[in-house]
Amino acid sequence: MARLISFLATLATLLFLGVHVAHASSKSWQSGMKPQDPLPVRRLVLDPRGHADVDANHNETSARARLQKRVGLIKYNMNGYRNWENHVVRYCFATEESRAVLQDPLHEAVTLWQIALDSEDWRWELVPGAHPGAACTNHPDRASILVIHLANRLSSSVGIPALNQARPEFQGPRMLLTIAETMGSLNRVANIAHEVGHVWGLLHEHQNPWYWAHSAAHWAPFTIHEPGSFNCENLADYEEGMQRARAAGINPPEKICRDQRDAARAEFSASDYLPYPMGEHYSQADDEADIDWDSMMLYPSTGGGRGTAGPPVIHPDNPNPDYWENDHRAEVLLGRQRRGAGFERFGANLVPSDEDVDTLQLLYGDEWATFEWTGLINEEEVQEQVQAAMC
Repeated sequence: MARLISFLATLATLLFLGVHVAHASSKSWQSGMKPQDPLPVRRLVLDPRGHADVDANHNETSARARLQKRVGLIKYNMNGYRNWENHVVRYCFATEESRAVLQDPLHEAVTLWQIALDSEDWRWELVPGAHPGAACTNHPDRASILVIHLANRLSSSVGIPALNQARPEFQGPRMLLTIAETMGSLNRVANIAHEVGHVWGLLHEHQNPWYWAHSAAHWAPFTIHEPGSFNCENLADYEEGMQRARAAGINPPEKICRDQRDAARAEFSASDYLPYPMGEHYSQADDEADIDWDSMMLYPSTGGGRGTAGPPVIHPDNPNPDYWENDHRAEVLLGRQRRGAGFERFGANLVPSDEDVDTLQLLYGDEWATFEWTGLINEEEVQEQVQAAMC
């Protein structure tokens, strides 16, 4: 009963905050919680006279194209990891402390996804007999079991990564979690739900190279070619990253603010922001709505920024708190919502979006086996990064 009461309280808070975390001027950055329909069978929308509604059908086609851009990057990296069988994650806790602290918020985070997916078939199951301790961390089937650790940061394997002889220390998928509400979305359940998305196979929405301009002449929501979009120096570990870049022989060290691969080499957090490498010739974002601003896999503008932060406080004297009320972190990533607009900050999304749901359903559905994507991507450059991804 105590767990139920706790979850209902958390759910009520998420429902409230989901409406108010967005940038005040934009409905497309607002989140709402509601069950999502399964990926639909394609059918034409008809007007009152029974004729095909051109605008409505164009919008549906555009949505499908956006989904293809989103999952295209994952499609070309599936060789590096595999899905969980029947979308059921098998897991255990590394220690008794991790179990005691994390089991309830993890349950709440998975429930958020089940509500959005409108299905309890998407499950997380404790491995029988894999009790906290060596029975978990040294399990005979360790390569296919997610081991969950209590940590001071958030980081998760994407899907089930393949074992790699070059990384003998990697024995199987893992998840590092904290219940601190001073990082990420400033909400412990939403932070963990973001990591749940990674474990099921989702990558960061903001790291999709379709959404980054490859020169100052091209339009895209994000860019490294104009000041004001990606503010690398505002990352909390900027100085440490520069030191590691010099030690690693990255010359000039500032490359870690422009190249995701160099940032990863320097173990610098910009590797979780910058776009994954892609072939030089690829289509730019051609629609203001291309990027899913509502995605739970999108960092808020201040995520990872230097400074302090805490969640907005709801109390009788302040029933409608500003999301930024207690967020004093520096802005790291700002985006353009439409052509001609300036770079604007955006808040956290506390529940999965429609396209988060559609992407997972496509990843685990029969359609995935025949999915085709015509984007040009330098597959070899990306695979190693995604195999080792800890997002």
